[in-house]
Amino acid sequence: MKLRANNVNQLGDGVDDVFILGGGINGAVSAVSLAAQGAKVALIDRGDFAGVSSSNSSNLAWGGVKYLESYELFLVNKLSKSRNHLMRNYPSVVQEIRFLTTIQKGFRLPVFFVFLGTILYWILGRFVDSPANQEVTEEDRQFVLDNVNAVLDLPQPLTRKDIISERCGVRPLAIEGRGGVVDWAKLSRKHAIDINVNDQHLSIFGGKLTDCLNVGEEIAGIVSDLGIALPQRSKKWYGEQDKSVEDEYLRQAKAMGLDDMTASSSLEPLSERLWRRYGDRAFGLLDSIRHDPSKAELLITSADYIRCEIEYAAEREMITKLEDFLRRRSKISLVVRREDYIDSSGLKEACDILFGAQSEEKLQEYLDATVPAAGSQQALAV
Repeated sequence: MKLRANNVNQLGDGVDDVFILGGGINGAVSAVSLAAQGAKVALIDRGDFAGVSSSNSSNLAWGGVKYLESYELFLVNKLSKSRNHLMRNYPSVVQEIRFLTTIQKGFRLPVFFVFLGTILYWILGRFVDSPANQEVTEEDRQFVLDNVNAVLDLPQPLTRKDIISERCGVRPLAIEGRGGVVDWAKLSRKHAIDINVNDQHLSIFGGKLTDCLNVGEEIAGIVSDLGIALPQRSKKWYGEQDKSVEDEYLRQAKAMGLDDMTASSSLEPLSERLWRRYGDRAFGLLDSIRHDPSKAELLITSADYIRCEIEYAAEREMITKLEDFLRRRSKISLVVRREDYIDSSGLKEACDILFGAQSEEKLQEYLDATVPAAGSQQALAV
């Protein structure tokens, strides 16, 4: 929390070139792009980073096959290229996942038509109410469960008790004019930028994780046109380190037997996981484990986070609430049942590392805010 306090104190020092309100994907990528290209940037958010819509993303980088239905071929081509661009520049993080899907009888489009659409999608990809108050309703839960049970042949149908966690996000869809009356299902998912030249103010509406690098470049161009100097305008501001850096990291990890320290419950070797999550910052974690092998121990059962990762989060991630860590930094609360981590000694130790003297207060704050509804279990990210 010291880093956050220091950053807040610096907000009043001097003058910033760009002041960004909102730390979701659009605000974050704009800040990174502008700062890397030489602007002095400040970013604030009324809550946590990615606290609303961005934290409820599916975390999929995709070209948007659904948009073919509304004939947005240019958008699908653009998003597919953006997806491929992400995969090339973040090969450890953005990876291809193949899956099969089903089409139910009575679907609104013929099966052969859908098949042709997927081929077109592949070709394009190759060559190329108040949103803040939305919540999952009982009707939403039952809709998902009914559809899952209808297409999966399970020994026992899924019920509400099988739900681990929930998330509900609302994507802003922008369109000019029309008085707000439009068929939202046919609206484009492309982001829109409103520019006020006189006030030197701009607003970003909508957008997708897949297209975030393009947003960063577009914002840098607009800011430059507004008269803000970007002395390193041509600098590449995104992407993983050179392959030689990863090779050196893996060499050091192998030399110290890091993968032998991987917990039996982990889904991937420790060396791969640390590089995927931290890139060249993983060298610091290696140093920590060299000096104290206990730093490689899991703190929370069934959660792939080791002690030195919690220490890194405490030092660098500007966490102010336990939910910031469990929901948005680690996603532990999305994949592990509440009852499996809430009473663990590891969670208490993590709180000590993250919050120091405020540990018990922060833990109780989280417990009070996440009490399951009476007669129900903590609700399947499906």
